[in-house]
Amino acid sequence: MKSRETAEKELNEEDLLLQTALLTQGIKELEKQIAELENDFPFNIANKIRDEDWIQEKQDSLRKEIEDLQQYLKEKQADYEIIKDTYGSA
Repeated sequence: MKSRETAEKELNEEDLLLQTALLTQGIKELEKQIAELENDFPFNIANKIRDEDWIQEKQDSLRKEIEDLQQYLKEKQADYEIIKDTYGSA
């Protein structure tokens, strides 16, 4: 009986071509998956975080959103006080 090493060394050309094709397809699939990952967070902002204008724009946007939410909270607190004063002492 041949040892495993001897059998592996005797792979014919067809087997080698098949293995090469499988490995090539596997590499293509991995490259596709890597490309898809690069489109998702956090990889998709890698270049943006080096852009001072983009950073400033995001900060301004977040500050505006915080201000809007704080204003909304004040309005709701005022509504609550009106409801509490109207119905709370009944």
